[in-house]
This record gives sequence, structure tokens and C-alpha cells, in this order.
Amino acid sequence: PIYKLPRPVINQDNLNFSFSGLKSSVINLVHNMNQRNEVYEVKDIAASFQEAALDVLLEKTKAALNKYKVKQLIIGGGVSANMGLRKRVVDEILGVEILIPKMRYTTDNAVMIGVAAHYLYQKNGALPNYLLGAYSI
Repeated sequence: PIYKLPRPVINQDNLNFSFSGLKSSVINLVHNMNQRNEVYEVKDIAASFQEAALDVLLEKTKAALNKYKVKQLIIGGGVSANMGLRKRVVDEILGVEILIPKMRYTTDNAVMIGVAAHYLYQKNGALPNYLLGAYSI
């Protein structure tokens, strides 16, 4: 990756992780580059963000595995579809059984939410922006 982004929680002696500082760094990076009329590729910023986020996830995961003497690691949820995460988990986490679902089982609910929004729109038309409560359709 082209851009060096922070990984501040990686050196903290705990299992906590936060990406708020990383997200702020990306916002500031883009803002500053726009102010200087610099050209950048979104894919380069995204790759740099992914590398920083994966560094934190992997280091904290390894720390948790060591602390709790875990023998098996299950990767799940939408993030488990990330090929970079899959590769790094397999390459970097050793001595632990790793279970990662097949790609077809790793989708998050973004498509489901989009389909629900489509049917809601067909049924009711556009809704005011302030209606954010949960309800069934």
C-alpha cells in the first residue's frame, strides 16, 4: 500500500481494538490531498486502510489466542469474505485449527437490506430521512 496509516491500538497491552483513529486518518489524508489538489486513487487508499485494519485484527487475534490458549479459531460474518483476511489468517496464525466458511456462506446482510428497502419503497414510496426505526415490511 502507498499510504502509511496508523495502528495505535496494536501496541496496547489489551485485546481492545478500535478503528476510529484509522478512519479519521483516512478522512484527513483525503481532505489534505484535496486541499493540495493532489491526485490519488481510491483503490490505493482502500488497500492502505485494509492493510492497517488487518494488522490490528491479526495482532489482537494472536494475542487473544495466546492469552486464552485457544486451540480453534472460527472466522465468521461478512468480513470473513475478505480475501486478504483469509490469506493472512491462514499464513500468520499457526498452531491453531482455523475454520472459515466457504465463500457462499460469508455474505453480510447488505443485499438483504437492499432488497427489503426495494420492497418497502414499492409499497410506501419514498420515506422521510428521519424514519430510522426498525419495523417489518
